[in-house]
Amino acid sequence: MDTQKLIYMVNQISNYFNSYPEEKAIISITNHINQFWDKRMKKQIILYVKNDGDGINPLALIAIKNLEKI
Repeated sequence: MDTQKLIYMVNQISNYFNSYPEEKAIISITNHINQFWDKRMKKQIILYVKNDGDGINPLALIAIKNLEKI
């Protein structure tokens, strides 16, 4: 999948949970990606964050880094 599309998608998810308290938002973003994205998408966005991460919302960056621990 196109990386720019993944960035758009993760930012949309992050924007949805933006009104939550920070810790709950991060957990919710992490859980959403883990439950609804396939392994290839998760692997691609994790790799992108490791190499650059430019353009990804701050809460989403933290959530993606949490995906590596799962």
